[in-house]
Amino acid sequence: MSITQLGLDKPVQERLGFDPANVKKLSFLEILKKVGPGIILTGIVIGPGNITTSAMMGANYGYQLMWLIIPIIVMGITFTMASYRISIMTGMPILHAIRHYYGGVASGFCGVALFLSCFFFTLGNVTGAGAGMNLIFGIDWRIGALIVLAILAFCYLTKGSLFES
Repeated sequence: MSITQLGLDKPVQERLGFDPANVKKLSFLEILKKVGPGIILTGIVIGPGNITTSAMMGANYGYQLMWLIIPIIVMGITFTMASYRISIMTGMPILHAIRHYYGGVASGFCGVALFLSCFFFTLGNVTGAGAGMNLIFGIDWRIGALIVLAILAFCYLTKGSLFES
């Protein structure tokens, strides 16, 4: 491809659609405000359980299981898009829409499956944090997981009441 075909012969302002010299420079705190929620979401989705499991799978199998990334991404996108579309089209939460259109048995099955998936996701994160404590402090990963559970229970049960004046 030539420079003309790519449009690189035009001025930068015309190629981008704006003048880069007039773009407001953001401070570090402003950038953090815009990026922060994404960082938190990434920390939730890619938790210590995911990182630990991925590292263990990579250490044990190398690149043999790399193909699993494609079906995992396809299933995740499909489930997310279907959930959003059902909620938007019906105006109801997913389980309410399933109960309305398919009955209580289907809704109950989906609710139990959803609970179990969330439970095992959280369990994986707790055990991953325990494995991390094993690497950092040299304690048994089960004890590390119990410490993490104790911290989580403390935070949940106190709900910030210790920090209020």
